[in-house]
Amino acid sequence: MFFGSDKYPSSDLFFDFVGKHQGSTNAFTEDHATTYYFEISENQFDKALDIWSRFFIDPLLKKEQVAKEVNAVNNEYEQDLMSNSWRYIELIRRVAHKDHPIHNFYIGNSKTLVGQEGGQDLVTQVRQLFKQHYSANLANLVVLGPMKLDELEQYVVPKFSQVKNRKVKPAATPSPAFNASNLMNYVWYQPIGNHRMLTLFFYVKIADHKDKASY
Repeated sequence: MFFGSDKYPSSDLFFDFVGKHQGSTNAFTEDHATTYYFEISENQFDKALDIWSRFFIDPLLKKEQVAKEVNAVNNEYEQDLMSNSWRYIELIRRVAHKDHPIHNFYIGNSKTLVGQEGGQDLVTQVRQLFKQHYSANLANLVVLGPMKLDELEQYVVPKFSQVKNRKVKPAATPSPAFNASNLMNYVWYQPIGNHRMLTLFFYVKIADHKDKASY
């Protein structure tokens, strides 16, 4: 997402700009949402916000950058293979109902992301995902700064009002993640190293929300 847009096509522009002005940026994906964020010195906030907003309006999603992200995800996957905490999380996901989204592979690797031979290429899938799911009605924006609220609004509205509202309906959860068929069980797994742990897992169903799947 952060590697260029129609307005700012340079792949390194945003990272270089943030780095030069005492800032930082990152992103992470959870089961129900992806969060993108950045921070920067006050006097460069408006410019950085303009560059950043374009990633949600007209991102380039270049083939070479998608390939780099696949490598980054695969490296994270390989590092986590030796993590007992990650193995535990994956175990809980595998116990969940097979029709629920959290049962799926959490991180991904080069094999699962590249897909089957003869299938649709990854760049096409990424671009389709953006068009199908990146909609203003499913997004929340939080902006924090020392300016007055009216000034912050002047920074934000002209930029982010251009994010398309595709009127996408939130994805429905097909079934509960846990029910009588996969609760009240003992599960054993082989840890890395001399590691012993007893965990009692209690499933608590949260209330349904129009914009968030219920686990």
